[in-house]
Amino acid sequence: RSKNACVDALQYFSFQIETVMSGNPITDSALVLPPMPGGLIMQLANILGVNSPFKTLLVKKIMLMGALRKSLVHAAVAICYSMLADAAFANDYTDSYRSELMGCVDAILLDRTYIDSFIKQDICIQTVKLISVSSTSSLDTLLETFYNLEYESLMTYWEQAPSEGVRGALHDSNFLERVANQARGLTATNDQDVSSLSGKSKNVFTNGGMGCLFHEIKEATSTDLLPLLSSFRGGIAPNASNLEVICRAVLSWISSAALMDQKSATDSNLPDYNIIVMIELVSCCLRELDNDTSFAIVNRAVKAFESLQQGSSLTITQIQPDHAIVERLNGRGYGWNASRRAAIMTKNQGYSEALAWAVSHFQDDDFDSPLYFLQNESAPRRIEKSMVVENIKKLLVAMRASFRRPSTNHRPFLTDAKGDF
Repeated sequence: RSKNACVDALQYFSFQIETVMSGNPITDSALVLPPMPGGLIMQLANILGVNSPFKTLLVKKIMLMGALRKSLVHAAVAICYSMLADAAFANDYTDSYRSELMGCVDAILLDRTYIDSFIKQDICIQTVKLISVSSTSSLDTLLETFYNLEYESLMTYWEQAPSEGVRGALHDSNFLERVANQARGLTATNDQDVSSLSGKSKNVFTNGGMGCLFHEIKEATSTDLLPLLSSFRGGIAPNASNLEVICRAVLSWISSAALMDQKSATDSNLPDYNIIVMIELVSCCLRELDNDTSFAIVNRAVKAFESLQQGSSLTITQIQPDHAIVERLNGRGYGWNASRRAAIMTKNQGYSEALAWAVSHFQDDDFDSPLYFLQNESAPRRIEKSMVVENIKKLLVAMRASFRRPSTNHRPFLTDAKGDF
């Protein structure tokens, strides 16, 4: 029963916390509290006039610690979630309140008899969202525990389902559909008339969902991507729309990567080899489509590339990430892009602040995506006309020309591109 109470508390109080944090109104159904450990004790506390947030917290703390001593860890977790929900509803609370709450959270996280790493991770995330971490002495324990839990979860995942890893996923029969779904997140942002960016001051994030796709391709293939599609050749026709999505997304990624000013971009530079791999991917996909469709896709990419080259420039964000913070985060296992993003989003306030931000945002879709931004021609500097940019432009033009005639197995533009790079 206590285990069921733990699951009920996770669902009920997590929903309440998310609702309060987002500013949405609480519905009547959300106020129906499931059966909770210590319910009778809380009723007695209310009868005795224990109605202040801090006194209620102390009563729940006594119940939580007692449950842990009696090895009723699931009941303790349920009580802990109710305490976090109370903190979400509280308009203001003192340092004493915060300290007592963090002590209870630490007690749950450090309990070695409770091995549900998913719930422990969720408690970490909810706590960081709620608590002003700058004044919390237990923050180091919280973040250290979260890091260990993250590592344990990853190792458990690989032990239980190694075939679901990167290489295994590439041989999934639904590979094209899955990749297309990833790509749609990017094309939804970039699938617009790029020339309309001129004269506008807003930034457009251009590399949303391609990181996962690229790493899967790089892990499982050489520069020749034809073997990747060979196993799907029999069922390509029903997936033509997916291939079109992939082609548009990859061509957009290629343009963004080629136009990046490699000398001063915020994120780690993408080597030319990465661009070549993506060119190989898009060429394979284009060859599976009819000529007219392929020509239209590449023609649009050429025009978009020219518009970007003439009317836009890539620049870094105004805030430069603190290198010391980035290195420490990377040493804790976070990627370089995620580490830079955490430092920038917290305005380089310090390592603890950046780590807290990383803990609360590690599930974001773009958490470890590169930080490339497009700006209009009023940007303080212009993009340097590098050989990479010119070669990519020539390659796209040659690719477009190749679809004016019947498709063949010969791909001269790919051979030429490798020589140029």
